[in-house]
Amino acid sequence: MALLGLLAWQFWPKTSPQQLYAEYAQHEFNFVEKGSNDQTLFQAETALKAKKYTAAIPLLDEYLKQQSDAYDVVLAKGIAHLEMNDHEKAILTFKRLQNVNALYKIEGTWYLAMAHLKGGNLSACRTQLQNIPSDSSRYSLAQDLLSRLPSAQ
Repeated sequence: MALLGLLAWQFWPKTSPQQLYAEYAQHEFNFVEKGSNDQTLFQAETALKAKKYTAAIPLLDEYLKQQSDAYDVVLAKGIAHLEMNDHEKAILTFKRLQNVNALYKIEGTWYLAMAHLKGGNLSACRTQLQNIPSDSSRYSLAQDLLSRLPSAQ
């Protein structure tokens, strides 16, 4: 029975990194405050929610020219790059967020792990997930994902 279980586990279809990414990388874009009349930011958020990332990036860039410390918008821009499979720009953006403050350091680390996961670099993904502190809201999700990552790259 144990041998049968081992064989079944060995040959059971594994979840791919892309499947795990689709499951764990759930994005919410809610940075336009009620009563705000900033059309650029509103259009960017609308484009992001519609998954029109190519249209969203120039709008986010335009907004960030005046509000370079709007880290929620920086995060959204990194996510847009990630969803467009521009891993290099996404990774640079998420690394920038790791140097901001505690909240954005965690979000930057989480999304850096997501970028590595989507790109298939499981070792780097694992490293980033292990850097998420136990007192953060992302910790249990990070631990769950760590347990599901394939052991070999």
